[in-house]
Amino acid sequence: MDQLIDDNSKIYQDSKAEQLERPIFELITNVHMFVINFSRTSSIHGVVYLMNRGLHFTERIDAAMVDDYIKMFPHRFPTEEEKKDFHYFMDVISTVTYENFDRLNPIRNRTFGITGGDYLDLIANMSSAYKPEVSSGTIAKMYIQETITEMGICFSTNSKISVYNDYNYWRKNRWDLIKPNSTVYVHQLDGEIYAQLINLSSAYEVYFHGATEVPDISKQRYSFGAFDYTTVELLGLEILTSDNAKDLTVSQRQCRFTHESEIMRTSPIYSANLCHRECRMALATRMCGCFPHFYRNKGRHGEKLGNVCDIQGLLCLMTIKDELITLKSNKMKINCNCLANCDDSNFFVQD
Repeated sequence: MDQLIDDNSKIYQDSKAEQLERPIFELITNVHMFVINFSRTSSIHGVVYLMNRGLHFTERIDAAMVDDYIKMFPHRFPTEEEKKDFHYFMDVISTVTYENFDRLNPIRNRTFGITGGDYLDLIANMSSAYKPEVSSGTIAKMYIQETITEMGICFSTNSKISVYNDYNYWRKNRWDLIKPNSTVYVHQLDGEIYAQLINLSSAYEVYFHGATEVPDISKQRYSFGAFDYTTVELLGLEILTSDNAKDLTVSQRQCRFTHESEIMRTSPIYSANLCHRECRMALATRMCGCFPHFYRNKGRHGEKLGNVCDIQGLLCLMTIKDELITLKSNKMKINCNCLANCDDSNFFVQD
């Protein structure tokens, strides 16, 4: 199926206590095109569109690859029922989130001879060959990056940091900093700009966030089915820290820059939402003795960061899903100590 959306956006920035109207972009998805109107704007960092393909989750996993795996390990699947259950397991595990771990209930007593630490490898190796493409009317090229999120494997465009959550970056135990791709900036002299998305094959969900941030499961997302035609208006606010404040300590300014990542266990860079992810990891481990497979499970020196949940562990997390998503609780103390980003772009969808 093709995903069709129309997205007509406006963005505003609070500058010297004055709101300036800033039409930004229009996404016309019956031709899968973003049209970005930069009239009457000052410059602002690009919007990130993070697409979570697979609302129809059976399209995420390649059934033929699952069959090949079953043939490789026939002793693990001696009956037709177990083969069927494994197909179901792969379909679910590739898209499961804190919100719906209960989808694993029908196979709660299965293990298939697989540990939780193997789940992400299986998902990556059995996923359908799919990647949207983007062409831009700007001089700057817009890149699409596959990235692992708390909502599964997604695709991000116009991002400076999504590469640090790439499966291959994790698998190779990389911690080096990567020169970011150029991102599209908004400027009043740019006129009308378009970015055309190609090869969208199913319905998807969209997150809007800044180029130096990642999506967060607690934040709003927008679902679009096939052949939808939808208009979205955004308000945007860019926060930049002055040069003088950069000389202050973290405790003095109460915010962190991307390079101030010494507290991070799973990433070489800092963002508030990456910090929230690590807080969920710690809370999951504290309450259920494990964390989900969509987190990085090895530290900077290859050390194990904890146990990765199997099916039983994920079902345990379902019992505290509200606390894990919101990072708030009346029953327990949750201290994440995640400071805001010193430089950040925020986007708010208007009714």
